[in-house]
Amino acid sequence: MKLGQNPEKMVPRKVIEHYSYYLTEDIGKGFSSKVFKGKNNKTGEIVAVKVLDMKTIKNEVQIFLLKNEIQVMKKLDNINCLKLLDMFQTANNTYIITEYCGHGDLKQLISQYKTIPEQIAVKVLKHIVNGFMELAH
Repeated sequence: MKLGQNPEKMVPRKVIEHYSYYLTEDIGKGFSSKVFKGKNNKTGEIVAVKVLDMKTIKNEVQIFLLKNEIQVMKKLDNINCLKLLDMFQTANNTYIITEYCGHGDLKQLISQYKTIPEQIAVKVLKHIVNGFMELAH
């Protein structure tokens, strides 16, 4: 790579419908998935792209859990719950497009403060409880 060259320009963007992401911009991972920072190419909105490798989904329970996750996310409409924007299925992958939450997660918050001040802990707990209450409806 030449000095001053943008490394993103050397890596092709993966495109799913009107969303795209770089494989170098992963922001999380799970048992059978990776999450990437992506973009809605129509609006310019930053999104999260969860890519599930369907080869790792090997039994009916895992298929049920995936379908259930998608169905639950479709029904949720609450500030305390991650918003599903879109979903796509290919032969090899399932793509779940959600809003992008760029402020970190609870683990990062705990790491940052070591001991979370009571005011912040109460605020976080209220959001968690409100999210769970939304799931109960």
